Amino acid sequence: MQRFFQRLWKWYGNHARNLPWRDTSNPYQIWVSEVILQQTRVAQGIDYYHNFIFTFPDIASLAHAPEEKILKIWQGLGYYSRARNMQAAARLMMDKYGGNFPVRYSEIAELPGVGPYTAAAIASFAFGLPYPAVDGNVKRVVARLFALHEPVQSAAFMQQALALLQELMPGKRAADFNQAMIELGATLCSPRNPACDQCPVAEMCEAHRTGTTDRFPVTRPKKAAVKRYHDYLFLESKGETWLQKRPEMGIWAGLYEFPVHILEYDAGLSPLEIFGNWFYNPGEAVVADRTEFTHLLTHQTIFARFWHLCSDRTNIVEQKNCTRIAMEEIETLPVHRLMHKYLEKKDWRDSTEKQ
Repeated sequence: MQRFFQRLWKWYGNHARNLPWRDTSNPYQIWVSEVILQQTRVAQGIDYYHNFIFTFPDIASLAHAPEEKILKIWQGLGYYSRARNMQAAARLMMDKYGGNFPVRYSEIAELPGVGPYTAAAIASFAFGLPYPAVDGNVKRVVARLFALHEPVQSAAFMQQALALLQELMPGKRAADFNQAMIELGATLCSPRNPACDQCPVAEMCEAHRTGTTDRFPVTRPKKAAVKRYHDYLFLESKGETWLQKRPEMGIWAGLYEFPVHILEYDAGLSPLEIFGNWFYNPGEAVVADRTEFTHLLTHQTIFARFWHLCSDRTNIVEQKNCTRIAMEEIETLPVHRLMHKYLEKKDWRDSTEKQ
């Protein structure tokens, strides 16, 4: 086991990526980085990490911030419940721990939004506690090292993986071990075509020895994604537009978007057929353009059409669940990723009405 760690650590020292959260033992900063990276690629997460730490430099600033400000900083990362859970955890730490980060694994694991991996990562990176941090990268490494046949999503796999990692982990270098294992999975032990010829522990890997790396980890079949068709109304009139706020539960909870019409099939309707109730005289509305996106979520595929319509204010029927705002206010409000993609492509700041 000592030989395994020595080889792993030597390789890590020579090849580790220079990532900002690896230069600190501050538990708050480590926590922020780990939550951001839960559903985000490292390359994308770095700028978000710096911006988040700059805006909310400590637990107190995060706890006391307006939720909309947090969601705006988070905009583009998706899975916004992560941001809400972070604020809930910060408030709990203010109340229960005097604004300090808890130091025991069991206490860290009780924070809202903190699962076993994140708790182990914080406990080891910040406090040197000997808990294996098992993310998707580490699962893949362990599955191949020991040729584990249990599905990687199963409790049986996690039980085996944790026991094996605990044996491999050097008692006083938990942080070093976890960082190196994560890096190995993220850079060499990739899902497809792993770079076994560069791996420092390839000769100890059962899957490599037997030529079966493509069979591990074992996974359960994924459920087919549900298809949904979203038609969005970007209605412009005299420098103003209309937004609605999504419900506080469900997908994109509490975020802003253009009024939307959702179906589970493509009805092939025109924008004026879909949104005719917005106008006293639909024939007076001008369809400026249409933009389409396909947006993939975990359990659904969204086929989105954004319809840019212009009309005189006197022709528009105000809707109860929508709010009229100045165009420039859009960028001050938190919107979901699909809206963000459209606004980036549309460059709505240069929009001109065609009336």
